[in-house]
Amino acid sequence: MKNINFKNVDILENLKILATDFGFIDCKILDLQSLYFDENFQKNAEISKKNFENLVEKIAQNALLNNGLHYLTAENTKQIRYDFSANLLLPNAKFLLIFALPYVGKSQLQKYLQNPPKVALHAVGRDYHKIVRSKLKQFWNLCCQKFFDNSAANFRIFCDSTPILEKFFAQICELGWLGKNNLITNKHYGNLFVIGGIITTLELDKYIQNGIIKTPKFAKNHCGKCQKCIQNCPTQALQIDKNQRVQFLPERCLAFYLNEFHGESAEIPPEIRSKINGKIYGCDDCISVCPFNRFVPSDEFISKDFADKFNQQNLQELLTWDENDFLKNTEGSGLRRLGFARWRRNLLLSKK
Repeated sequence: MKNINFKNVDILENLKILATDFGFIDCKILDLQSLYFDENFQKNAEISKKNFENLVEKIAQNALLNNGLHYLTAENTKQIRYDFSANLLLPNAKFLLIFALPYVGKSQLQKYLQNPPKVALHAVGRDYHKIVRSKLKQFWNLCCQKFFDNSAANFRIFCDSTPILEKFFAQICELGWLGKNNLITNKHYGNLFVIGGIITTLELDKYIQNGIIKTPKFAKNHCGKCQKCIQNCPTQALQIDKNQRVQFLPERCLAFYLNEFHGESAEIPPEIRSKINGKIYGCDDCISVCPFNRFVPSDEFISKDFADKFNQQNLQELLTWDENDFLKNTEGSGLRRLGFARWRRNLLLSKK
C-alpha cells in the first residue's frame, strides 16, 4: 500500500493503485444491475454465445470425450452451458471487478523466445489459480477494511475455474479483445496475463461515483490482417472459416493433448505427436509471435510466484523422477494435476 493516499476521496483511483501494488496491471468495475444491451452490443453478444455453443456441441460429439476430454479452450473447467449472468456464481450479484495479472516479463520472454520452453510460461511457477485467488482475497479484504466501512457483503472470487465466462466479461469491460490466438489481448501489454475477478453484492456505487462501467461495449479488435499466430500454430488448430472468422479447433491443439487428454501416447494422432517438439505441458507457439507481446511489463513487475521451476531442468533429469519426486517437485504447481502417469507420458513424447 506504499502508493495509496487514504486522504484521497477518489476511491476508484485508490483501488487501481492498490491493485497495482498486488501486481495487477489492470482493474475494471462493471455494474451488473444496469447493463445496457444496445443493438450492436447484443449482436456481438449473440455471436459470442453462438461460437461458444458451437464449440460445446463440437466437443460433445467428439469421440475422444470418452477418454476424459473436457477441454473448452480457457473455459475447460466450467459447466457446459453459456450464460451472461454473474448470478451463476453469486445470487443477487451487483458488481463485478475484473483484473489482469501478468505472468512473464520482457527479458524473461526474450530468453524463452531464444530457447522455447518445455513447460508453457503460465505454468512454470505456482498454480496461477492459487496466485490470483490469494491476491484477490487479500485485495478485497483490504478494500472492505479501508474503503467500504468494513462491509460484510457477500463476494466470490473467480479465476478460470467457475461457471462464468471470464473472456466475455474481459471483452465488455475492455480489458482486451479476443485475439486470433483465442486469448484476451490488450494493445498496451499483449496477452501474457491471466484473468481473475470478484463478484459482490456490495453496492459499490455508494462509494464510487465515477468510473464504473454502466454501458458495456466490446473492446475494439486490433489484430487487423495479422495472421502470425495462425501461421505459427504447428498443428493448424487456428483456422479461418468461410466467413473469415478464426476458429479454434481444440482437437488439433497440442495443449489440448498434453494438458487434458487422459489416453495413451498411441491414441494421440500421429500428425499431432510429430509436432510436440520437446514440449511437456502446454504450447506457447501462437503467443510467441504475437506482436503485442513486445509490450509486456518489465521483469520486476512479475510476481515471484511465477518463477520458473521447470524449464531450466534437463529432460533426462526429469525422466529420472519417480512418483514421489514428481509430487514433491510439483507441489503447489498446476502441473501436479497431470498426475505421474501423464507426466511420464508427456516426457517420453517430448523425448522423441
